[in-house]
Amino acid sequence: MRRALTTVEALIASAVVIVFLAIGYPAARALTGRAHQSACAERLHTLGAGLALYANDHDGALPAATTAEWAYQSVKDVPADELKGSPALLRELIKPYVPGEEAWFCPLDPHRGEDALWLGQRHRLTGFRYDPRSSGEEAAWPPRSQLGKESGPLLSDAYGVPAKDSDPAFRSVKAPTSNHPDGTVNLLGQDLSLSRKRAKDLVGL
Repeated sequence: MRRALTTVEALIASAVVIVFLAIGYPAARALTGRAHQSACAERLHTLGAGLALYANDHDGALPAATTAEWAYQSVKDVPADELKGSPALLRELIKPYVPGEEAWFCPLDPHRGEDALWLGQRHRLTGFRYDPRSSGEEAAWPPRSQLGKESGPLLSDAYGVPAKDSDPAFRSVKAPTSNHPDGTVNLLGQDLSLSRKRAKDLVGL
């Protein structure tokens, strides 16, 4: 006949379970975070490959579009309708090279699919930052660039200072940040190489 647990034994068993959960949960959360960061980087690379294929078919020219809405809002003579429609134009131009919806969003993007201005861009169509600029043409419209001719990144995660470049609902965040909880940013180079930097090291460069 099996003996029932005493109250003290049940409390000890519960305490052991709680300790294991306390140890295991942060580790599991960290693993999940790393998996999401890897998925984000893979999607960024998929889009970058699509842009490279587009450029290959257009004499090296990248799509004359941007997702960085906030960066152009104060630039003179930029048509508001063109600026707002630029992410849709980008998606249409590289649609033959990037099938499907999934590649356009990082799994960690808290506003993916929303028409919300967050980190300098609207996230209804994509959560990644694309802003090609030629040397000597700071925020010129429309943004134009040749693949491999510029030193800046081809694509990146969205990053910025919400207190300055986001909808009022998000402006309580005053420090530079990204879609990632640790505030880092995936950057895809013109050669499709991947690197990571802190948002606070990118803002203002």
